[in-house]
Amino acid sequence: MLVIKDEAKINIDYPIEKFAKKDKILYFDIETTGLSRKYCSIYLIGAMYYDDGEWMYAQWFADNYNDEANVIMAFKKFIKD
Repeated sequence: MLVIKDEAKINIDYPIEKFAKKDKILYFDIETTGLSRKYCSIYLIGAMYYDDGEWMYAQWFADNYNDEANVIMAFKKFIKD
């Protein structure tokens, strides 16, 4: 499994604090090889979050079919708090 975390280097002009505090917001996206839970797998989960005054992103990428569980567990650990 490959994990990438870095500063997003973006500027959001919309007053996002109307929804929630920035440090309580998490955007995420799940990429799969298709829509069948029987034949397809998750190969990427990406997230963007606010941390220490900056927008950050993280990506968990499955190197192979067997890495799907590792990607899911890593993301679960990331969002637990």
